[in-house]
Amino acid sequence: MWLSKLPEPVNEAVLYSSGQNRNKYIAAVLLYAVQTTNEKVVYQKFLERGHMYMEVYSIHGSIEFAKKNVAVFSPHEWENFLRSARRKRPYEVIPLHYSDFLDLKQMCHSLLRESAASKISWTSVKCLRFDKEKPGVIEVRYSHKGDYKSVNLFGSSRAPAYSATPA
Repeated sequence: MWLSKLPEPVNEAVLYSSGQNRNKYIAAVLLYAVQTTNEKVVYQKFLERGHMYMEVYSIHGSIEFAKKNVAVFSPHEWENFLRSARRKRPYEVIPLHYSDFLDLKQMCHSLLRESAASKISWTSVKCLRFDKEKPGVIEVRYSHKGDYKSVNLFGSSRAPAYSATPA
């Protein structure tokens, strides 16, 4: 959703992730996103364990601290609670609807051939590159510098179809 809302002149995006997003499901989402948004290239770079700080950690900490003093009884109360978890400069909360969620398992099985995806050593990946000009190809780097190795997830067959239906 965030990639699709970037302004028109932006055609390259870099996403930084922790290790929990280093998997074929997130790769399938980014493969789908680069084909359905204005971005020509999307990179996913993984931070080194023990050498990382992401703003989201601070956000989670603020929410956990605020939650100690507040009882939330229904899903509808979460939006206002999350917005007010930080008093100065309240968080921007974007409400999501059922149609905003995709079935990642189904997307992954539709877009990635398991035999090709298994060629990627997911726990060792340092950077992934998705290029609109190379549909069905994930470029993988196992170090932060150097050349990418291309993995064709479609094989010699044509691109599989995926219809974005809610989860």
